[in-house]
Amino acid sequence: MKNETFVDEEDLFLSSWNEDTQTLYRVIVDKNGYSNIRLYHRWDTAFTAVGERLFGRSQDAVKIEIPMKTLYPSFENYVKSCHGYDSRDEKTNRYGYWKQASS
Repeated sequence: MKNETFVDEEDLFLSSWNEDTQTLYRVIVDKNGYSNIRLYHRWDTAFTAVGERLFGRSQDAVKIEIPMKTLYPSFENYVKSCHGYDSRDEKTNRYGYWKQASS
């Protein structure tokens, strides 16, 4: 029988969801006389294609910090999107994984 231990990550994930932020860039895009506010990650192709300016007339991008709780209103959605867990472990009812104990 395998000697496995559970690596519980739920408290770490919960702390991150409650306290961390994600850097986004707010850009106002003027198109056909209408202004649209858009949020982009630094790696978004629409954002990086022309540096910190988008197609058409736009103001310079403003770097902003958005709380994880704002981006991911539910803890479960945050864990799935950022850490790849679809659900909690059936045995422990916690987020984490099983690993074989060292001999």
